Amino acid sequence: ASRLVMEITVKGGTWFRPSLLWTLLIAALTAIIGALSLIWFTTRAISAPQNVGVLAGLNFYGTVPEFSLIERSGRALSLSDLRGKVWILNFAYTRCTETCPLQTAQMARLQTEFRNDPEIRFVSISADPEYDTPEILFQYANQFNADPERWFFLTGAQDAIQRLAIEGFRLGLFENPREEIHIHADGTQHIHPTPIGEAIAHSSRFVLVDQDAHIRGYYQSTDDPSLRQLRRDVKTLLLEKKSFLPIAALPNVNASLNAITAILLSVAYVFIRQRKITAHRTCMLSAFALSALFLLSYATYHFYAGFTPFEGQGWIRVFYFAVLIPHVILAAVIVPLALVVLRRGLNRWDSKHKRLARWTLPLWIYTSVTGVVVYLMLYQLY
Repeated sequence: ASRLVMEITVKGGTWFRPSLLWTLLIAALTAIIGALSLIWFTTRAISAPQNVGVLAGLNFYGTVPEFSLIERSGRALSLSDLRGKVWILNFAYTRCTETCPLQTAQMARLQTEFRNDPEIRFVSISADPEYDTPEILFQYANQFNADPERWFFLTGAQDAIQRLAIEGFRLGLFENPREEIHIHADGTQHIHPTPIGEAIAHSSRFVLVDQDAHIRGYYQSTDDPSLRQLRRDVKTLLLEKKSFLPIAALPNVNASLNAITAILLSVAYVFIRQRKITAHRTCMLSAFALSALFLLSYATYHFYAGFTPFEGQGWIRVFYFAVLIPHVILAAVIVPLALVVLRRGLNRWDSKHKRLARWTLPLWIYTSVTGVVVYLMLYQLY
């Protein structure tokens, strides 16, 4: 038979007779929601021990004090040169053999990712200014292809930098003891000098500063979930400046519109099965209005924010695109279908309306639900 009929009997009679398309819809959404739940719990389990940190995420942690240091080019650079820009700061030094190479490599990746946005700067302050002269910093910066107009390497007086780190940015920075005592299993011990690469202890956190020199967040430079949060927060601060609208909040709005649309469509289906024409029509018109609002909001967000890449890897990436690709295709198809279905329904062309609505409604519900799934994976899980 061309149709698979499945009846669910409730008090008052049989009311749910889905076609093969409805059966496939339910199976697909069940599989997607199940996989999304698995991804959610797997992501939580993996990221929890890594300690993203309570300081990751936008907040206010004070204001950066005035300072003036020497850039690798030899010119003075002060806080006034950074006002009006979003900037990411870290403390490192060129002879460091611990976290500094990783920090600088991560900063280089961030410079590449935000290369097309002129409103962001990167600042690396030497924790060993007595050795890190502008000439040495110049050579070090070249190893990481640091853009001299956007990524600044700063040095200066040791006491000024230490005070700026501790009092200004609330980050640790101090010299380790010059000698280390090693105690062997037999109780003997010997003393040896502290390696140059470990001579200075300093925080490995990145600091996010907004256009008004407010400290907005601290992020572990060695932790992937924390760095993902940093990228999201940078985009939020950049978007706040581009428009008077709360652009950064629009993905949340879009997901809410999709979710409410899916609920309205489902309720509309129940109403039409119960022959409640007026209630069905109200739900469908409301769903159409929310979908139109979604399209406007979606276009507005991507006009300002551009393309947002998915950062998940492995099988999760395959699953994401397996959901995204049919979602995008059906989203394009639903627009003309919905217009035709609504026109036929409002004009009471019942037979033509019913014939097309049988395909349009389940596809519309699928598109709305997968829109929420895409949002969760793109903006919340990764």
